[in-house]
Amino acid sequence: MEEIKAKSDLFFRYLLGREEDEDLRINFINSVLADSDQTLITSAKVLNPFNLTQYKSDKESILDIKCETEDGRTITIEMQLLGSDDYQKRALYYWSKTYVGQLGEGQHYMSLQPVISIHLLDFNLYKCDENNNKIELLKDDQLHHYFEPREHNNPNLCLTNDMQIHFLEMPKLSEKIKNVDDLKEWVDFFSSIKESNMNMTLTSAPSKTINKAIQRFNEFTADDEMREMYEAQQKAIRDRLSYIDEAERRGRKEGIKEGIKEGEKIGSHNAMMSSARTMLEMNIPIDQIAYITKLPETTIKSLKQGNI
Repeated sequence: MEEIKAKSDLFFRYLLGREEDEDLRINFINSVLADSDQTLITSAKVLNPFNLTQYKSDKESILDIKCETEDGRTITIEMQLLGSDDYQKRALYYWSKTYVGQLGEGQHYMSLQPVISIHLLDFNLYKCDENNNKIELLKDDQLHHYFEPREHNNPNLCLTNDMQIHFLEMPKLSEKIKNVDDLKEWVDFFSSIKESNMNMTLTSAPSKTINKAIQRFNEFTADDEMREMYEAQQKAIRDRLSYIDEAERRGRKEGIKEGIKEGEKIGSHNAMMSSARTMLEMNIPIDQIAYITKLPETTIKSLKQGNI
């Protein structure tokens, strides 16, 4: 039996993606906005409410939680357990799709509203190299990174408030961090809570909001249908990793057999195509397959339609 963790995508959507738990959603979003000195919200209507039946059957299921605030801002929230070298580009790409998607036919640019993307990461996005380059100006315990477009020579000049991207690096949460606030409490919750330690305490005494989140976790783990879906999801994740490993192995083997670098590229591509076909059969969303295999989404859609 799989041990359920609070940072799983399924529970994450169950907790923050249900209409009836708007108070939890507002509290989490405000914890991020307050930490970056942004205007807080008073409502967060979820635009793609959590639905288990749809979650199981929708091949194109969007993994983000998408909501709209009382002042028209769109906020997307995503949990990511596996990192990649192109994650920043991926985050920017999906932010841009959400921003552009606001405009209907004949609408003016002035109707565009801010889009805020929040990414909870179970990995460190910014790593030091052997010479401690790249993040030498960042604090070791800085788990929240907030990005917006600013003028290079005059950082006080912001191009627009429409673009906000937040990364929360959960592994950087440390017991050494003092002055625990709402944001750190949420990160602590997602990082620490799992079935085997439900009787253990968090880094700090939980607030009323986190106590409610723990209650929702207990309800989730007691639901047989949720547990079944969770275990199926974990199997799919293991299968994905296995397919990636097998694709790389086949690519190297075929490349060596051909004896040329081009052979290695062809072998790897063919293996990725084979893996993509298998993942389509498993109903894994197209954007996730593209993320895993590095194949263009157009190629995967052609595979799905039988055109390749």
